[in-house]
Amino acid sequence: MTDVSLSASDVLQHLRNGAKLYREFSDKIELRIPGNGTVIVPLAIFDALIDEHKIVSESGQVNGFYRLA
Repeated sequence: MTDVSLSASDVLQHLRNGAKLYREFSDKIELRIPGNGTVIVPLAIFDALIDEHKIVSESGQVNGFYRLA
């Protein structure tokens, strides 16, 4: 398995390009990139994007898919 490092701006760019951000109950956050697989996003990056109001939950719930704000 290859380690991939993403910044918050990388996550936002992938979301603009059609990727899906998914948070599971276990606080595992996945960036699902069409055609390229899945990358685990560190909780600190996810929290920063939430705190900066860059992403919001699609369902209004803590777990599930997130989109650009």
